[in-house]
Amino acid sequence: MTLSRFTWLVYTWRFVSEFMPIYPLYALMFMEVGGLSTTQVSILFAFWFFVALVSEIPTGTIADRFSRKGVLIISEILKIVAFSVWLMFPTFWGYGAGFLLWGLSFAFFSGAAQAYLFDELAKRNGKDLFTKIYTRAHSAAIFGIMVAYLLASYLAPDYTLTIIISMVASSLAMVLLFFFPGDTSHAPEKTHWQLFKESLRVISQSSLLFKMVVIVAITEGILGTLEEYVPLYYSWNGISTSGVPLLLAFGMLLTSIIAWHAYRFEHKTLLFLALLTILTSVIFLSTSFFLGTVAIVGMLVTMRLYRLILVLYQAKLQHAITESFRATIGSTATFFAEILGILLLGVYIVVTTYLGDIPAVQSLAIAILLSGILFAVLSTKDHVVKLLRS
Repeated sequence: MTLSRFTWLVYTWRFVSEFMPIYPLYALMFMEVGGLSTTQVSILFAFWFFVALVSEIPTGTIADRFSRKGVLIISEILKIVAFSVWLMFPTFWGYGAGFLLWGLSFAFFSGAAQAYLFDELAKRNGKDLFTKIYTRAHSAAIFGIMVAYLLASYLAPDYTLTIIISMVASSLAMVLLFFFPGDTSHAPEKTHWQLFKESLRVISQSSLLFKMVVIVAITEGILGTLEEYVPLYYSWNGISTSGVPLLLAFGMLLTSIIAWHAYRFEHKTLLFLALLTILTSVIFLSTSFFLGTVAIVGMLVTMRLYRLILVLYQAKLQHAITESFRATIGSTATFFAEILGILLLGVYIVVTTYLGDIPAVQSLAIAILLSGILFAVLSTKDHVVKLLRS
């Protein structure tokens, strides 16, 4: 398969795999159909993070020991089953079971997708194009989400139909994966535990890799948590149920355009990205004190900048990995991201219980600010990296 054909197959798969009209609506569905409270929804999110956490490393090692392509196919199957459970059992426990399957699906995808893409490009002498193709694949995924959000805006609040369409899209994504080039095992002689220990050893011995794992884990953990509350944040600021997907779609369009051109920033330093992280937190926090239009615009800008920062960090992480078991190393970063995500959800639940929803969201803005300061220090002070590694 030529590089050009492979690239466009990746773009198509990422578009279809994220064409999920249920995405902007499931939090609202939990509350309106299942009758769940904000705290119960937060507990479900925490459970989702926990499932992904405990399965992250095993799924990464499976991808390295056997087949990353096969793991990606399993990921799509699990997502289909997860949505069907939501459809049949619209209760707290039913939604929890769906999150169990979706958490496993995410774990199978997270480490394998970037590793598969990087190594397949390397086979075609396209390793230097990884950042460009990866960020554009991300753009295609975000564009798929955007189109799905537009459809969701039209269909809302028909949650059943949006789930069915999401299941069909996952089925198509699974079929597309069968056309991908097959891959062989990258660490067949090692056990899961040996791969994990080897991953930690490699990360601890490389200053650059250690920095990137820490940075990606923190950024991914914060963004993953924040994303779950964006639809609710918009509704708290006066946007209707049908208007939330429309506003999210507009934001996704901006993200898709930015991600398509994100590779132009691939040579920016870690300090530059750290300062951009701090700027993002300032925009987020300052606008969150205003209800209505100002808060909404602030969130739109925040999510665009923060997503750009994350994909650039993720690309830098892949370039920093020199070992063959890159899926395990990538999963290790996501493993720590999910630990942070659970902690942040715990903080969110406590703050929203005693202070309310908006202060809880503002706590995530503070987390972004603190992470930006840490990244700036890591990018300029090697002795701090040595201290953290010790």
